[in-house]
Amino acid sequence: PYRRQRQMCKETAGDTVQLKDSRVYINHVYLSPYTCDADIAAAYNLEADHYFVLGDNDGASIDSRDFGIISKEHIIGKVILF
Repeated sequence: PYRRQRQMCKETAGDTVQLKDSRVYINHVYLSPYTCDADIAAAYNLEADHYFVLGDNDGASIDSRDFGIISKEHIIGKVILF
């Protein structure tokens, strides 16, 4: 589980996030174990200070798979890893 946190908490400026075939990809690499609805197909090219956020409860999280990318100014919390 801690390995997955490292993937979730990283800056992705310049990266491409794709939702296709019920999976989430970053730069064409499957981000296991994340999934998305089969009918979703989208691609995001992330600019500086824009983020694709994923919750830790894959099946029940409301995150960027639902509402797309967010800008830094909309992030009001801070990630703490322990």
